[in-house]
Amino acid sequence: MVNGHLNISPVMAMRLAIVFNTPEELWINLQAGYDLWKAQKTRSKLTKINLKAFIMNAENTAIAISA
Repeated sequence: MVNGHLNISPVMAMRLAIVFNTPEELWINLQAGYDLWKAQKTRSKLTKINLKAFIMNAENTAIAISA
């Protein structure tokens, strides 16, 4: 957790909130912000081709499930 190897789970957020007398949402929001920051670092790797393939795959999966 301290060195970036563990995520803050809801249970851990409750424990931290008790120890530091803070709202649980603080810890959950900090984790969500960190997760988004990590994802944004790799955003440039997403290309229109990759996104198009992802959308087509999702559509094919939805068609297969509904059939």
